[in-house]
Amino acid sequence: MTTRNEITIELGAAQMVWQSLLEPKALRPTVIHKVTVAPSWEDMRRLAKFIFLRIFAGSSDDIIGDDNLSDYCSDNVHYNKKLFQNLLRFVLMSVSRKVVFDWSRRINMNLKYSMLHGELNKEQQEKLSSITYEEIFKNLDNSPNCIPTTNVVKEYLDSNFTDEIINCALVNIDYERIANVGGKQAEYWIYESLLGFYFSKATFDLIRQLHNLKGNRINHSPTIIADYSLKDGCIYKMFKMFEISSKLQQPIIKHHSKSASSGSTSSLRKNQVKDALIDEIKAYGFYVEANITTEQVIKLSLNQVVETDETKCGVEKSTLPVCSLIYQLDDMYEAICVNMWNWAELIKEEGYSLVSNCNWNTKQLDRYTKFKDQLKVLINDMLMDSQRKIVDLDEKIHFLGENLDCKQGATITHRNVMEIGMLPYLKEIATALASSLKSTSMFVNYKVSSMVITGELLHSWLTRFNTVYGEYMWTQLQAELSIQFHVRQIRAKLIFAKKKYHL
Repeated sequence: MTTRNEITIELGAAQMVWQSLLEPKALRPTVIHKVTVAPSWEDMRRLAKFIFLRIFAGSSDDIIGDDNLSDYCSDNVHYNKKLFQNLLRFVLMSVSRKVVFDWSRRINMNLKYSMLHGELNKEQQEKLSSITYEEIFKNLDNSPNCIPTTNVVKEYLDSNFTDEIINCALVNIDYERIANVGGKQAEYWIYESLLGFYFSKATFDLIRQLHNLKGNRINHSPTIIADYSLKDGCIYKMFKMFEISSKLQQPIIKHHSKSASSGSTSSLRKNQVKDALIDEIKAYGFYVEANITTEQVIKLSLNQVVETDETKCGVEKSTLPVCSLIYQLDDMYEAICVNMWNWAELIKEEGYSLVSNCNWNTKQLDRYTKFKDQLKVLINDMLMDSQRKIVDLDEKIHFLGENLDCKQGATITHRNVMEIGMLPYLKEIATALASSLKSTSMFVNYKVSSMVITGELLHSWLTRFNTVYGEYMWTQLQAELSIQFHVRQIRAKLIFAKKKYHL
């Protein structure tokens, strides 16, 4: 129910599936969770005052007039009402543009092409660009409107989802209903901006809660889809239907671009390896290629192996793309350091210590930052030192300097780095790959016979990393994938390609 002074947020969770010749449909019942939000003028006053203090004020003690909302949103000696109105809307637009999990990050302010570019001086622009998401949202934290939805979302996902990977969130705002809520208030633009910040914070909270849930596969970079982009989806669907209809018959080859006689030795060798892999897959069967890049991205592509007739060569196999998806992994070094830090925190609670004679604790953010920075450098040096011969995995390695209030530094071993730091990261890759084959939201109901795993990242393990670490990561990833395939009862064949190429 919507009244003059409140709005209702409806949280609908539904699983959608893409059927090539059918429209998307819900596979689970939709759950509607209503959260009543009564707009608080105190929220807007805190937000408006924060923007004034951050950009225009000379000191943190400055106020305008009687420190009321109307004082900050009206003409004053620091700025005019129109400028502040544009500034508030620009901040809202910048916040809403992209969902981030780390609220300590600065908001991406594209001032160069905004109307504020000529209204603010260079110093004010720099102050505006340094504002973080946390600084904006903390002005709403004290509001009674911050009603958590974590339990509702978690209960729904635990009840309905097992191997599914949630890739995106559809956010649809009924602007017409919002416009009718405010009535004809003199300062409706303030009211409208406040609602916008409520919606943004609710969206950020929901996506972050999805990301933090344990036991569910949530893409690390879930995409926000606005309602207007659905029109593009309808056009794409029509194009996809035409594309699929063209694949129902055997393809006709009009021109051959590959020539074994005229091709170079490297391209010939590349084609031979590629053809050998394709020959292992049954004609008109489907396979998934997982290309893992050095940018920590898994590029998943579903392909179909087809047979083509040619007069001279007879029947030969080729591939046709069906669909592709992208999965964002955590940064490898970041993941290893976080795992090592969590381990250090755990053994400290159990009465042991990774760090000897140190006057610090694992709850301090600055200690964590220094720990992570130095550990990253150490691990990078060990991985990239291909000439180093590692004989004893339990060899103690010292790191952390005296600037951390340590009389002696911390010590770790190669085994610690592998089993505590790297293994969870490799398990994440294996889980993401295995889950993609079971998720109907990714590859629908295609019967995938094989998964080919390749990519520059895997290639770098074997060619650029230290041999001991590279071989460990390569063999352990295969082992973890075999476990995941067994647990999920996936019968697809696993093919690991050491060479870096695309099928």
